Amino acid sequence: MINILAKSSIVPLAFCLLASCSTPSSNDGQQRVLTVVNKGSVPIISFYAGRPGTTPGSRQPTFELVSRNAEGMVDWLPLGLNLKPGAEQKFNIDDGKGTCVFEVYVQFLDGASRKNEGDVCKFNREKRNGWEVSN
Repeated sequence: MINILAKSSIVPLAFCLLASCSTPSSNDGQQRVLTVVNKGSVPIISFYAGRPGTTPGSRQPTFELVSRNAEGMVDWLPLGLNLKPGAEQKFNIDDGKGTCVFEVYVQFLDGASRKNEGDVCKFNREKRNGWEVSN
């Protein structure tokens, strides 16, 4: 019984280490938390964020691109999870480099996608509600 419990606690820990549980921090007092609100009729299945020009909304992912520069090509929604219509989720998109202007890109279950670009630090200073996106 103890052996089973020990093994089951290793799996989440290993996942955290692989998925980098800690988000990088720019340590400049700016918040880079973006709330995404799904105003669409189907779930959002993917969310990407990176410096402008780095998400699938601006460039096609290729093996070479992902292996050399994965910035903007990592899906922030964990595998198998999605953002249902009417739901919202906060994403801490701090890259640890002091970036404030981000390109964000979402994909919906029906194949629709949306891209937006803006100053997330300013967005947080002005206490805006979030990015409302629909298919």
